[in-house]
Amino acid sequence: MFDAPPQINLANTINSYKTVTSRYIRKDFQEELSNYYWKPYFWSRSYMILTTGGATIDVIKKYIENQGE
Repeated sequence: MFDAPPQINLANTINSYKTVTSRYIRKDFQEELSNYYWKPYFWSRSYMILTTGGATIDVIKKYIENQGE
């Protein structure tokens, strides 16, 4: 979750974030991941961006935390 002004190109921002985190994760956990990730990419190509409207930060955090349930 992050806050961005309207001038930011969110598609480019998300792409950069996914690229950088993939490199760090694959580098730091190379041995653990080698049996599962043999392709040159880590994340899927998809992403989702939502606006929160008037919801409070607590409501948004709770929503994110409960995604797996």
